[in-house]
Amino acid sequence: MTDIYEKIISSIENGKSGVLITVTEKDGFGPGKIGSKMFVASSMEKTGSIGGGPLEMLVLKDCKEVLENKQCAAKTYTLDSEKERLDSQTVDMLCGGTVKLFFEYIGPKAEIFLFGSGTVGREILLSLSRLDYSVCVFEERTDVQVPEVKLSCKIIKDYIAAIKEYKFPKRGIYIICTYSHEKDYEVLRELLMKKTDAFYIGMLASEKKAGMIVSKIKNENPDVDLSVLYSPIGLDIGGQTPSEIAISVAAQIQAAMYGKQSPGLSRKWSS
Repeated sequence: MTDIYEKIISSIENGKSGVLITVTEKDGFGPGKIGSKMFVASSMEKTGSIGGGPLEMLVLKDCKEVLENKQCAAKTYTLDSEKERLDSQTVDMLCGGTVKLFFEYIGPKAEIFLFGSGTVGREILLSLSRLDYSVCVFEERTDVQVPEVKLSCKIIKDYIAAIKEYKFPKRGIYIICTYSHEKDYEVLRELLMKKTDAFYIGMLASEKKAGMIVSKIKNENPDVDLSVLYSPIGLDIGGQTPSEIAISVAAQIQAAMYGKQSPGLSRKWSS
């Protein structure tokens, strides 16, 4: 069992994800016992066992889905190829029992990149600091104070130069709230040109301003993918103060992370 937890710690420290599978219930004959655990790394390397054989082969396939969705899951398996149940998956075995497994997604924190730490940016940063994210702030103004909260990084540098140099991860979350419309446009354009495979790009803007920026970008690159662009940013909670905008932005990111459709201010900009 110690090997499993050592593997989990190593995986997290190296920025890798994985799935911890635990036998939570068992009825009848079959491999494994309640409490048995197995950790499956993103490379599909296994540590530990929940019984071996065809069950683990099927579990490995289900782990891929958990890793892709980044969400925990509970699944039931019937250990008899001659039995079929609507509420479980059938395993090519003859044991006859059933087993319930809990799949726990384990991975590094989702990474948020905030461009601009002015009035609204500071409030967004404070709201995000209370959630389980890794946040990096980009600011090119040396006279702007970044709030004293825990950050993964703080980069004080020209926005475009910083974007060109920084190695962004896949499925990152980007928030654009710089000090001018032109800077917002430049940051959005550079991020799109870099093809970061973003999960979410939010830009602080009125619908009119967002439309103007999107139109300009489309004119430059008609094939640009805007499917993950949220602008105006945030959920429609009715408030207009910086702190209220920050709450609406954090809520929208949470909703997107959990795959929820929520009433937002954003237009769906066609790709």
